[in-house]
Amino acid sequence: MILSRNIYTVVTLAAFVGIGAAAANAQTVASFKDVSITADEMRVSLQNSEGTKDKPSFSSIDNAKSASKALLAPRYLFSNNASALALTQAEQPVFNLVRDRRYLEAVLEIVERREREAAKASPALLETRAKEIYDAAPTGFKVPPKVKVAHVLIRLGERSLKDASVLAEQVAALARGGNAWQTIVDAYSDDDKSKASEGVVGDFYDNNSDHPMVVAAFRTKIENDIADPVVSRSGVHVVKILKREPARRASFEESKEKIIEVVLNDRIRSAKEAFLESIKVDNGVTYNEQLLATFVEKADTSQADRLREIAQQVREGKLGPGAVPLSPPANAATPKEPAK
Repeated sequence: MILSRNIYTVVTLAAFVGIGAAAANAQTVASFKDVSITADEMRVSLQNSEGTKDKPSFSSIDNAKSASKALLAPRYLFSNNASALALTQAEQPVFNLVRDRRYLEAVLEIVERREREAAKASPALLETRAKEIYDAAPTGFKVPPKVKVAHVLIRLGERSLKDASVLAEQVAALARGGNAWQTIVDAYSDDDKSKASEGVVGDFYDNNSDHPMVVAAFRTKIENDIADPVVSRSGVHVVKILKREPARRASFEESKEKIIEVVLNDRIRSAKEAFLESIKVDNGVTYNEQLLATFVEKADTSQADRLREIAQQVREGKLGPGAVPLSPPANAATPKEPAK
């Protein structure tokens, strides 16, 4: 799940902090009550979060204001000073942003811990919500087809892959011919762990895995419950299908834990959003718009201005049949006269 734009803006701009920012300009770009953000701190944040250097990064003054407010929010909540560190002018912006980021992350972690503790204290509430979600999706929560398999493993060792494959085909033929499976396992399997239990490996689901047992059970020809041999890093496997279960809907008990985790994560996300909303500094912020404007891209409006000028002259009848057209742009190519 994705946090709201407020969370993204605060965490992103306050989190990515470098260590090589210069402090050529320590003027304040925005302030709120007793805290402020300087141009240096804005620049440090931009350089590290967006990979820019001196190039402005905002398309409008409003976007620049939003970014400065995002930086002011944790600063206002966690304002303090670092006089004991005797920071240089160049170090102060970096310190401030790192400090604010860490304080903010610590508080958000506390918010999450509180939500998890509340969930443990009242587990029935989450389970009730999980049951509502489960019941609202009657076609969801699918369990794919499942098989229980056993195998005979023929390791390569001193054998070549070709020799192991030939032997595996012979073993498969014996098994398909009705010979006792345990006898075949005892005689041919190199898997000592599964020999005593008829070569039983376990359950496998049809989940598009490339595991050799899954490939054998769901992607090869099966005759008399014996799959075509498959190769793995361990060797060549002759797989027997012991039990099949078709696809089905998982029970609520099977699905409950995963649904509860989703519900809990949603509660945590909402709690973090509510906290960050509570520290917004929308009202009462003072901006240095002239300084903020240095962070705004200057759009090239020459073409748009040209079109507006043409449209105005057309409306005034100054441009049309018999009218003198506008002078071409300074960089326009001069048309050549036709050859005589």
